[in-house]
Amino acid sequence: MKNKICYSLNPFGCRLTRRVGTIANVCTLIAGRIAPYNEHLNGIRRVVWPTVEDAQVRQLASLRQHLVRQRTRCIVKIRGCLRKHNLEQDCPAKSYKTKKAKEWLKALELPLTDRLEVNVHLAVWETLDAELLKVEKELAMRSETDKNVLLLVSIPGINHLGAKALLSRIGDIARFPTPDSLANYFGVTPGCRNSGEKTQHHTHSSRRDVHSSRRVVHRSRRYLRAEKTAARL
Repeated sequence: MKNKICYSLNPFGCRLTRRVGTIANVCTLIAGRIAPYNEHLNGIRRVVWPTVEDAQVRQLASLRQHLVRQRTRCIVKIRGCLRKHNLEQDCPAKSYKTKKAKEWLKALELPLTDRLEVNVHLAVWETLDAELLKVEKELAMRSETDKNVLLLVSIPGINHLGAKALLSRIGDIARFPTPDSLANYFGVTPGCRNSGEKTQHHTHSSRRDVHSSRRVVHRSRRYLRAEKTAARL
């Protein structure tokens, strides 16, 4: 009797089908995105395409992360120039993002090359801040019409932008049968590797979206800190 085997519709699945089909088996190719939710087809990986709204929110969230990362690099470059001349501790504010600190940086006397480099990074910094405001404004407008955002905002440590980004990654919540399934999806569930008398605990890193997994971990830590603070009071 021939066995029925189902594989994903990808180059590896095609090669495996030709190989297994030669040993009296009936192989079927199927795309993971068209597999029903309630059927498990021999471990086939199911692909769920995001909606147009979720795809746009994901793109905006990725763009915001890119702008924030570039702004941080500019600040690090400026701090390097100040540290070279031992001027970092002379900043009048604790953070370089304040208006007072930026005015001090513009009026600071430095050698010609360092002054030119600081001016370039300050100009790029201002441009990044302006573009970042536009992206955050667009995300805020999209979060105002989503009722699920209000539910996530009630959790300590989650703002409107983070809540909208997480919802775009979750998509249809009905495809997760239990809360543990959602945790597994983001790759934040604990794991254990036992070998003889040795026990190693670790977390499963998500390959879907590293930034979303980190966002969930950071929000969880903020929530735990908020709970400890509330318990002390």
